[in-house]
Amino acid sequence: MDAARTFITDALQGRFGHARQLMLPDSTNEQTMDVIERNYEHMTQADKVGYRNASIQIHNTKTIGDTTLVTYSNSYKNLNQNLKLIRVNGQWLIDLKYTFQQPVSNGH
Repeated sequence: MDAARTFITDALQGRFGHARQLMLPDSTNEQTMDVIERNYEHMTQADKVGYRNASIQIHNTKTIGDTTLVTYSNSYKNLNQNLKLIRVNGQWLIDLKYTFQQPVSNGH
């Protein structure tokens, strides 16, 4: 859970270099993070402040072996999102491929 919270917080704060250190290293994840970072750079200042001031709500976690799925939202947009973590050599890493390929319901 620490890796998920740190990654989400870093992304909300615009600290993408640090967030990238928590990602599963592959070209698809890198390209996805590039898009996220570009989108963040083009946000209004009000949106950036909203994200920076947002708190994280964890709604659900499910761990199966070396994989954990986290459903979360932030207090600024309040939309549920999924995040997949994979344990590699004892370290939990974020796999963005799952996050942006899965439909997410906004129900609780």
